[in-house]
Amino acid sequence: WAAHQSLPNVAAMWAAWADYYGAVVPSGAHKTGAAIGPAFEAFAVGMVVGIGTLFLTVALCTSVSFRHPNVVDVICLVAVCSFAFCTLTQRKGLWRFPIGLNGLFAIVNGMLLGSHCYSSYGYFAQIYAKSRIYPNVDPYQRAASVADGGRLVFAPEAIVGIDKAAGYLAGDGVMYCAAPILGIDEPRRVEFWAVGFDCCQPSGNFTCGAALDKHARGGAVVFGGPGARGGGPLTSLLVALSHGGAATPREEDAVERAKFEPARRKAEEAMGLVAKGPDEPVLVRWVRVGDLQMLSRDYTLQEWTFILLCTFVYACLSTPIAWVTGRRASMFFKRMEDVYINGGVS
Repeated sequence: WAAHQSLPNVAAMWAAWADYYGAVVPSGAHKTGAAIGPAFEAFAVGMVVGIGTLFLTVALCTSVSFRHPNVVDVICLVAVCSFAFCTLTQRKGLWRFPIGLNGLFAIVNGMLLGSHCYSSYGYFAQIYAKSRIYPNVDPYQRAASVADGGRLVFAPEAIVGIDKAAGYLAGDGVMYCAAPILGIDEPRRVEFWAVGFDCCQPSGNFTCGAALDKHARGGAVVFGGPGARGGGPLTSLLVALSHGGAATPREEDAVERAKFEPARRKAEEAMGLVAKGPDEPVLVRWVRVGDLQMLSRDYTLQEWTFILLCTFVYACLSTPIAWVTGRRASMFFKRMEDVYINGGVS
């Protein structure tokens, strides 16, 4: 590191070239090489640091936050301080300014993208992989008996009441749909509901997920999201700005369930149920059992597709920034070299 931090002696390099090949390098080429060499070197270092930092930050925030959110926060904050230190001490080495500025730009963008990737894909990949699977679930058993489940396989007699579904058009323009999951007998109360967006009529005609597949018996429990827990240090700030406070995963689940509550109550009234449903019914996305087994893997695939796509786009967009920082650093040290050669520095 110390060797790379020192100023390259371009004149000595060209003299060695001339001695070895028995020729004198033209003065124009000498000046061009002296100007471009350090600039390209600093540019390349800045690009590698920026791309690597962004990739690692997004991957760290997405993959590690579920179990070790505090560790992720500490690593990101230490990295920010390190890059800021490099930027502020740019006079001590050619590489410090491009490393510091490109690193800061990459890690801030990485934390923002990582927070989005975790809340959209990473959290769900982890929670579906780690939550319990319940087989042979009776549609009329108590919802509380599978409260810790993430994936449910219903009994063979369970069906989605397509014609008993209801839709509620909310103020955001989305039709929230809910259909009861029924057994052989007429229900007194409904504990499990299949839900979806924009896939039903105000009354009946529920086509969400695999509702029309007679062999489908899987239910992926609907979760709201991680809230302010995990996703990097910026997640808490973003959640506080959007929600007015730090939300927990349980609070996020309640917010997600509340979106379907008007449609569910509407369907209950239309069915004329004797007993009122539970305060916290289990809402599921109706899927094939085979798809239920692939649920965590599908989210993981989306997660890494997002990370690689972000890295590629960042590499394209950050090239001008890396070149400007590298060029600026090389010009600064070229001026210092001229002062040194001319005797301005003892």
